[in-house]
Amino acid sequence: MKRILIPTEKVEDWKRFLAQPELHWKVGFSAMTIAKTWEDAGGMPPEVVRILNTAGPDLSGLDPL
Repeated sequence: MKRILIPTEKVEDWKRFLAQPELHWKVGFSAMTIAKTWEDAGGMPPEVVRILNTAGPDLSGLDPL
């Protein structure tokens, strides 16, 4: 399987990854909220790290690109 890395620089860069951008890209919806949280954190947000670390051994300690 090939891995593709598409860096983001701003919140709006995330919109293109949605299946239905015009439907899902709205203030208060999860797609925009996680994009903003991720960009503001400059990497994986602490809230996401905490959830993944408690989700089980397969997801604990991930090192995102």
